[in-house]
Amino acid sequence: MQSSALKTDKRHNEGFFANKEIGNFVRIEEKGDGQKEWVLMEHKGPGAIIRMWAPNMAKDAIFRIYFDGSEEPAIEVNMMKLFYGEDFVSPPFAALKARGGNVYLPIPYERACKVTVDKNDCDWAPPPDLFYIIQYRAYAPGTVVETFDMKQYEVNRQYLNEVGQFLTNPTIEMNMSEMLVDTILNASNKLVFDLKKGSRAVNYLEVKVEAENMEDALRTTKLIMEFDGAQTIDCPLGDFFGSGAGLNPFNDWMRTVKKTGEMCCRWIMPYEKNAVLKVENGGNKSVKLKVKINFQPWQWDERSMYFHANWGIERGIRNLPVSNFNFINISGQGVYVGETLSIINYSNRWWGEGMEKVSIDGETFPSQFGTGTEDYYGYAWGDTKIFDAPFHAQPRVPEGPDFFGTTVNTRIRSLDAIPFNSSLNLDMEVLTQGAFIDESCELDYGVATFWYGFKKSVGTKISK
Repeated sequence: MQSSALKTDKRHNEGFFANKEIGNFVRIEEKGDGQKEWVLMEHKGPGAIIRMWAPNMAKDAIFRIYFDGSEEPAIEVNMMKLFYGEDFVSPPFAALKARGGNVYLPIPYERACKVTVDKNDCDWAPPPDLFYIIQYRAYAPGTVVETFDMKQYEVNRQYLNEVGQFLTNPTIEMNMSEMLVDTILNASNKLVFDLKKGSRAVNYLEVKVEAENMEDALRTTKLIMEFDGAQTIDCPLGDFFGSGAGLNPFNDWMRTVKKTGEMCCRWIMPYEKNAVLKVENGGNKSVKLKVKINFQPWQWDERSMYFHANWGIERGIRNLPVSNFNFINISGQGVYVGETLSIINYSNRWWGEGMEKVSIDGETFPSQFGTGTEDYYGYAWGDTKIFDAPFHAQPRVPEGPDFFGTTVNTRIRSLDAIPFNSSLNLDMEVLTQGAFIDESCELDYGVATFWYGFKKSVGTKISK
């Protein structure tokens, strides 16, 4: 579930394509001393805040979190210091990235949670000009949850520091590793490898491609994987490893792309009996290819799911009339865990006004309805700064001073993964700055999506 400032606009003020995310709150509370607090999020029942985002604004605002119906806040801090990782939450659990403040510290509660902010003489205009996203997980009634306690947090700070180190520098024990291939893969050819049989999981995959044109090679050379007879991965190599269009070095919790060309992923990909890995060169030039893999034991049971990677691209999307670009439609049961989005913009206009819309299990209104594409990826104001972090990254930006060219954004979901019982649909609006003045422009959107599902779960994304 997600609480955020929703959008309205003079030109687009109704329906799913409205656009103005400033100053929309749950309500305003009048305190006895004349103080006002703006309620950003409120939930009754057991749950946990799992991700928060806000841009670099409201520098003097006071941020409060109330638990379980208490009249006194358990957390009371300067909002921006908290979101920048300068208060009790340190990086990588909170940090400023390209003018976007992000908090990934899980904050659980047993019976209720209310989050507020007050103006505190900061430079808001009335009503308060504030963008924000608070994502929270709602648990079933009666679920036993221990409410966040600052004293316990301090007791466990050393453990959190160790977890933070692991998130930024993840390692895998390479006890069952092997080099599958080190060879030349000619144009229109394919390599096929039967992986080790028996119940186990791939926990590390490394691929290095060398080619005359790396940008073309990483898009035309595909990774295909089958688990227990079902093909669940069909994706260009660059997009699968989070690099998107071209070789773009970065490091997050699940992927590493090195300047030297090695692309690594640490997705856990289990199977019960057998698996097949294929690399297919769909280009017109040969490439030099290295593939290294590692396994771990896996006890297959009724809770085990297969890893999926879907890919799709739409070229020549017009920004008017405003439309949705579909990331993925999934039927069946599973968990959505992230994506890599590559955008080629053929104008100088900012392209990222569009919001994500995530609907699960046949919802008529999305569970998650965001505030902007760059907000979804943890930055702000269309900042063209390269950054990476454990759960989100922008490894490529346009080379010029404006927005003409290629941008790559990627996000990995951990506690904010999205479980679904029967279906999931994720759309992203193609909403440009020029749409507000009826200025037409053209874009290409390409996306790789990552999710886990049971054998009968199917994801579709049609390339155009």
